[in-house]
Amino acid sequence: MKVIFLDIDGVLNHEIWFKGWKEYKELCGGIVDHEKRRWFDPRCVALVNRLTDETNAKIVLSSTWRQGVPVNDLKELLKGVGITGELIDKTPKIYPPAGIGGSLPRGFEIQTWLKKTKETIESYVILDDDSDMLLEQSSNFIKIDTYCGITYNTVTRAKEILK
Repeated sequence: MKVIFLDIDGVLNHEIWFKGWKEYKELCGGIVDHEKRRWFDPRCVALVNRLTDETNAKIVLSSTWRQGVPVNDLKELLKGVGITGELIDKTPKIYPPAGIGGSLPRGFEIQTWLKKTKETIESYVILDDDSDMLLEQSSNFIKIDTYCGITYNTVTRAKEILK
């Protein structure tokens, strides 16, 4: 199985998108339905769909959006904004030992998911705008620019990693 560890903020939305949305809202006099659409750039959604369609990769949500939300609700959210790839799971939230404070790198949460899954993982790619991955994940990690989100070049690189 091929897996895409997917972040949302900075990947499926970005600075250009929010700036454009703000201008659109102002042009409409502030009256717009912005519940789901506001947080997802359709261009970025289409690029993720292209990646899942062309690689048959499954999605594991690694975004902070996953915290406290059941997987079935996350599936409905992604489906509602146009993601056609199959969401199979979310990474666990792992807290450091008591008294230490802070948080563990997202890469550790991804590593934990990889170790606990019963599926055979053929390949995986991490799409995230943060770089708190583990050193051994560097060849599977693509850092996304929060200014523009996922791009066609990102998809091309991700397909190379997943092949």
